[in-house]
Amino acid sequence: MSLYSTNEMHDRQIAATALVLASKGEIVQLLTCDQNITASGLVAKAAAVVQDAESYQKLIDRLELLESVAKIRQSINEFEQGEGMPLNQAFAEFKEKYAIPD
Repeated sequence: MSLYSTNEMHDRQIAATALVLASKGEIVQLLTCDQNITASGLVAKAAAVVQDAESYQKLIDRLELLESVAKIRQSINEFEQGEGMPLNQAFAEFKEKYAIPD
């Protein structure tokens, strides 16, 4: 793989250069802060995407929210299939198991 330096080129120039190199059989990898280059599909894969800390934290927060929603949906489905127990029964068993007074 050849390494080509693109000092302060505009995004379109970077994408155009990558496309020309890829069409000549070069393996093209980009290190970019611009999500539009990779999201456009013009370049098949970015070697790395650099994000600021705030954007990265928003991404992580969204991922955690989606995982929580998926777990809640799974729990609802399991309960509807008879795999769970009513909340008051669960609390009663919890209190009994850990000797928690009423």
